[in-house]
Amino acid sequence: MGVPAVALAGLLRLAHGCTNLIVTPGASADGSVIFSYTADSGDLYGTLGHYPAGKHQPGETRAIWNWDTGKYLGAIDEAPYTYNVIGNLNEHGLAIGETTFGGNETLGGGEGIMDYGSLIWVTLQRCKTAREAILMFDELVSKYGYVSDGESFTIADTSEVWVMELIGKGRFEKGAVWVAIRIPDGHVSGHANQARIQKFPLRDAENCVYSSDVISFAVKVGLWDSQRPEEEFSFADCYDPISFTGARLSDARVWSFLSSAAADPGFGKTYEEYVLGHNVTASARMPLSIPAGSKISALDLMSHMRNHYEGTVLDSRHDVGAGASGSPFRVRPLVWKAGGSSYVHEREVGTPQAGWNFVAQLRPRLPRAMAGLLWFAPDDATFSVHAPFHGGTTRVPHGYADGTGDALHFSQESAFWAFNSVANFLYPRPGGEAWVQLAGDVLFNASAETDSVDVFIGHSWSAGRWEKFLAVCLFFNLDLAVRWSLGTCLVAAAILLARAREGMTGLGGSPLALPCLVYLPITVFFVVFFCGQHLRGLPLLGCFGVGGQRSTSVWLDKLCIHQTNMDLKAEQIAALPVFVARSSRMLVLWDETYFERLWCNLELATFARHGGAEKVELLPLWLAPWLLASILSDLLSVTILEVLVHVFPNWSVGPDAIMDIARSVLGHNPALLKFVAWFVIWMISSIVYLPASIPSFFSFRMKLRNHQLLLDQMADFDVRKAKCTVPSDRNAIEQQVKELFKEDHRPMSWLPPEGVDEGEVSVNNRLSQLWLDPLDSFNAYVRGALRENVIRQIGKEPGSVLDPEKHGVHPTRAPNTD
Repeated sequence: MGVPAVALAGLLRLAHGCTNLIVTPGASADGSVIFSYTADSGDLYGTLGHYPAGKHQPGETRAIWNWDTGKYLGAIDEAPYTYNVIGNLNEHGLAIGETTFGGNETLGGGEGIMDYGSLIWVTLQRCKTAREAILMFDELVSKYGYVSDGESFTIADTSEVWVMELIGKGRFEKGAVWVAIRIPDGHVSGHANQARIQKFPLRDAENCVYSSDVISFAVKVGLWDSQRPEEEFSFADCYDPISFTGARLSDARVWSFLSSAAADPGFGKTYEEYVLGHNVTASARMPLSIPAGSKISALDLMSHMRNHYEGTVLDSRHDVGAGASGSPFRVRPLVWKAGGSSYVHEREVGTPQAGWNFVAQLRPRLPRAMAGLLWFAPDDATFSVHAPFHGGTTRVPHGYADGTGDALHFSQESAFWAFNSVANFLYPRPGGEAWVQLAGDVLFNASAETDSVDVFIGHSWSAGRWEKFLAVCLFFNLDLAVRWSLGTCLVAAAILLARAREGMTGLGGSPLALPCLVYLPITVFFVVFFCGQHLRGLPLLGCFGVGGQRSTSVWLDKLCIHQTNMDLKAEQIAALPVFVARSSRMLVLWDETYFERLWCNLELATFARHGGAEKVELLPLWLAPWLLASILSDLLSVTILEVLVHVFPNWSVGPDAIMDIARSVLGHNPALLKFVAWFVIWMISSIVYLPASIPSFFSFRMKLRNHQLLLDQMADFDVRKAKCTVPSDRNAIEQQVKELFKEDHRPMSWLPPEGVDEGEVSVNNRLSQLWLDPLDSFNAYVRGALRENVIRQIGKEPGSVLDPEKHGVHPTRAPNTD
């Protein structure tokens, strides 16, 4: 859009732009403090720095080099002991990130020797907690001065996270002024090259600390009227007043994250005019932090770092710079002119100008050196892969280390150049993301149009692909594999009997018995287990009852919903009830993350509306690996037993030494000696079967744990707590669930059990459901009808075969159908 030229002057200070997105423990999926950082500058080369821990002698000094320019600034007194630092994380789980806001031009370039980069790394070497780090910042700038522009810092440890904003005093005096605010637990926050702390509490030291002269210095240099109440003082409005560029090119990045994570679904719309630059006033600005609407994981935050305003008013895939294929990527400069008017490119979170980026995950219940986890990646967060480094890491891998290549010299050993090369292959291609789009097309084209679907498969994308593959093979091919295996065994037995001279007794001791009656059938079992879907369609096998059958059709979201065409994807999400209504049944590939995923909940909600609980077949992902492992363990035991028979051919009459001892004790009693012989045989067989019994014991324990976990998850189910990997999908999916349950329609399958007074159930349910929000109605379905169906299938208690009603267990009655 065209804007006044004067409003664009602030772009000059955005040459080194960065973005921090912040998640407090109460808003994170695992109780960790999580925040992200992108170092965005076209001249940055992404490597992972390391400062080893060390002890230092009195009088020892530390050289300070400007992090941006490499210029030597001076030396400071070294601490007696310094901690191990890897990247922006130290061994105590303290992590620090930053974004430069610049601020009032008269306050830059002050006297001293501390720049913002040195502040970060010196502090990481000397402090254990966020509160210590804030005080260390103040100590360093007060003692040694501050030479950089205004900065926003994210300072976090394993229990809390603070945003600290600091600006130097220019040529007026030595030092800096600052304010730091603790982000409330359960909130999300962020900053991106624009000061964000406005008014702050002056008498709440537990949650807000500030330099003693933060207000008086503003009065001294003419930035604040001393006649105004101190309670009205705003750090950002005084030291870095908002402008068009501050809103459109900086705060908009924070807005894109907060809009997706907010508990208030109207947050994005509320501040739309502000981030567009239409209402750039102090009163129109966003709060520093807001309550989160759902739990956010480190993986979720990586997805937010790849944000390009998709699906918002700032989506640049449809503007004049997008090209024919809709690319969100733009070259610099951000400002360009046409027809005498000035225009801007949108400044997204995921940008080609990034030198490196990370997600810091600070976990409170782990040992010190393991508590902090730095997910580090060179280059653009859009395409880079994050590698984990603990705070106790003492060596940087060669590909990530300083000295492996540089910004002007390509190196095949450099992780930066590997990621940069991949990204550069994508940027100039049609639309930049065209290859990603092509991959989505290939997946989608693997599906075919059909009038009906036999099985609708629901699964969590975070579950292992091999576990899901084995579960699908179990569901579709197990019966066929068992029939073929038994048939093979019978045919082999018949052939061996026909060839045996002494009939059935002639098979004993035959070297062909084990290969033909065990190895061959099990081999056939595994072949059909993994490939039975192909055998069903073979016409030549029709005479055996297994071929010439119509292939089973399945609906799988990854193939049947386009993953990269957002418009088509939205249409297909809206059409999901049609897919479900034409499906005969639903197969749930359950793992412990299934009910935590919003997509999975939409599938269940759709089935609730168009079918019922009895159409859902739940298959735990641990079942197939357990079954196959048990078969292989038994096979191993049989093989060991066969080897023993050949090594000790007379073992069946009992080892001679044991029998001699038995005779000396028991005498020549034939009955007792026979018992001892059989007992020895039994003991040897038991030892042989240990390879099968030990894993079976642990797998059964796993079965009990997962069984109870499944029932507990369903009893406590709440769709609002579900996670969504792609944040832009959340509103569309939740709205679809609300549409399905807005009139609280109940399928006929929700009838109460036999013998239950339907009138009583109807009254109780009408009272409990009368004022339910549509999402709460769906919660009631999962906690009630669906959970009861699962209990009927697998039992109330793990491993229990008892009648729950006889033992004081009364399952929740299903809702009324009216």
